[in-house]
Amino acid sequence: MGASVSSGCLAETDFGPWMKLSTSQFGVALYPGTTTVEVRDVHDGWTERVSVVSDGRSVTDGIDKEPVLPAIAAKMSDADAAALRGDGSDPIPDTGSALDRAAAVNGWIVRRIDSFHLDRPGAGSSAGGEAASSRALSSSDGLNPHVIAASPQTSRPREGQAPIESENACEILKSIEEGARSNCLSFASIFREVGTIAGLTLRRVDFTVRFGSPFEGHSVDEVWSPETGKWFVVDAYFQCIWTVDGTPASAIELHRAAVEGRARSIGFKSTGLGGVSLSGSRVNPRLYPRNVMVRVASGAWLTRTSGVPAPVVDGNIIQCDDDAVFEAPPGAADEYSARRDSSHGRIVFQAIDGRLVVGLNRKSFEADRFEARVTAERSIEQFDETAGYDPGDPEIATGPELFARTKLVDDDGDATPDGWSVDRSLALFETTPDGAAVLETGPDGATLTLVPKLTADFASGVGFARMSVERGSANFSASGRMAGQKFVVRAGRETTACSPISGFASLADGLRLEILPNSRVTVAWVSLRRTPAYGDLDGAEVP
Repeated sequence: MGASVSSGCLAETDFGPWMKLSTSQFGVALYPGTTTVEVRDVHDGWTERVSVVSDGRSVTDGIDKEPVLPAIAAKMSDADAAALRGDGSDPIPDTGSALDRAAAVNGWIVRRIDSFHLDRPGAGSSAGGEAASSRALSSSDGLNPHVIAASPQTSRPREGQAPIESENACEILKSIEEGARSNCLSFASIFREVGTIAGLTLRRVDFTVRFGSPFEGHSVDEVWSPETGKWFVVDAYFQCIWTVDGTPASAIELHRAAVEGRARSIGFKSTGLGGVSLSGSRVNPRLYPRNVMVRVASGAWLTRTSGVPAPVVDGNIIQCDDDAVFEAPPGAADEYSARRDSSHGRIVFQAIDGRLVVGLNRKSFEADRFEARVTAERSIEQFDETAGYDPGDPEIATGPELFARTKLVDDDGDATPDGWSVDRSLALFETTPDGAAVLETGPDGATLTLVPKLTADFASGVGFARMSVERGSANFSASGRMAGQKFVVRAGRETTACSPISGFASLADGLRLEILPNSRVTVAWVSLRRTPAYGDLDGAEVP
């Protein structure tokens, strides 16, 4: 039976009040019985209704179940396979246990990349080994340790050359040989195709500390072990096998450890061939599995998120709250435990993690245009477009505070917050009795930047701003190369905005508060703190 949906004028019996939507996605907790949600467009006059029946945890009627397709397998041409095999002087390992072969493939990748540079001055010996491998995987960009060079021995210019977007192993290897940069996705793609030649059954996996933030993600591969009857994660970038309590672990096992307060149980078993430094990583690697995405045969991503759901309107994302689906052996098709449907292309809805999540297309979403109401005595939880961080989470932020002031003040009376640079004049700046700052912009808007004084030992940090928007909208971000990753706060929303976890170069240019034209924003406080290094979980007080 499909979802119960309708449009037009509807009775208000047994509904709570209409609520303005300040975000494009919201959720309603499921209780035993029927839960009904209505969404209306006050501009165009349509109303959509969704009614589902639940046992209090999952939907039992109202949304059909979806099938889960098997994990996607690497496909390559015979010519590419032959090119990867090469002249046979360094054969791709195809014997031994899945774990042994995975470790051996990691080594093969390092040797192949290092061989591109053995004929250059200062290059390692043809024997390869740990020293040569370390050179092959050394960092080429101190601003972002997750972008690495083909080799520091290369004589070709690499300035401005980003990793190619291809996931074809031969194309990636050729680009590296020609001096291009590479990243974790580059190595995961190479491993997937070489591993397939080695006889491994594997699939692409992406981790991300928070969903929707590409600068806080990491690409790996998951390999099926017939010997143990489970998946385990292999990392060609860090040259390791991921573990939980010392045992090779699957992506979903790592996810559970990361979100259940057991991040320190996550370990990394080196394949003995160097790799990018775990401790030097901008983002603590133990945080990556907080959100997991596994590629399936349709090309979509089977997703398990932490906290805020991924966008339900994205048809390329299949959200799932059943860990068994992720743990199923290769080729196993199962009924999807969560359910998703849509109505007239206006709204999409899904039952996941004990709540009904409803989303509108972000491109057409406008604050004050849409409203929602739900069965009486139920409440609506609105979600930020990008998941935020809890500033009190010791895995995310550590003390001391790096700003001399966390409040915006105007002691010099120039109508701008002291210490902040403002690119266009504010229409209003005043403070409230509790110390919050109220800012208004005219038709041109304004961007405010606060630059911290960072010491040379600063590796990475994260910025926060507790704010509410009465009118218009505001964006919060780090500066530098992270400026494009904005945390959007729309009218009617009060939240703690946060920047991506950013390195020295981005944060040295400051935190940015972009207030759009004709907006009114209240900022309670701002904060900038270091992010914990690998293994460091010291906490800090919230301003």
